[in-house]
Amino acid sequence: MNGLRLDCNSPRFPGPIESGISPLLSKYWLVCTQGGPFSITDKSNFEELAAETSSFLLDVPEFRNSDMHLFRLGVFPQFSEFLVIDEWTYLFALDGPAEFAKRNAVKIGECAGDWLSRAFFEAVESTALGFFIYVDGFWEVYLRDQSSRANLMADGFTEIHSDHWIHDRESRR
Repeated sequence: MNGLRLDCNSPRFPGPIESGISPLLSKYWLVCTQGGPFSITDKSNFEELAAETSSFLLDVPEFRNSDMHLFRLGVFPQFSEFLVIDEWTYLFALDGPAEFAKRNAVKIGECAGDWLSRAFFEAVESTALGFFIYVDGFWEVYLRDQSSRANLMADGFTEIHSDHWIHDRESRR
């Protein structure tokens, strides 16, 4: 899968990738982050924020008791400032309606035990409008929309291919 990479120390989302992905911010989002999805417990209006962010959460039985969360339309940019971005954060922009987004999220979730494998990237390519991964020090972005890719290229992203993950995983076996 063709993608883009930006070396940076900005784990904010959308942060340095906003110019290329702003049309996707209004979509459904599958968020997979170890420490989140949102950091709000230190806020004075914690209870209000918890209720608001929870109102965007779609119930996906397969994701209960996991670090995977599917959010309905509009969660970003409203709550992006609170999103926890750790060293292995996976974000997926999904099209709707809600049941369609749920099916696609579950398809991606079926690969959760085998992140960054060939099967994972095939699931992403067939279901997601965009896949975003933050690894300590860089963002990788995989998009269907070519104009968004062009915007990110203009912002200093370099082209990559998902095969680098697959080859790295296979060489470790």
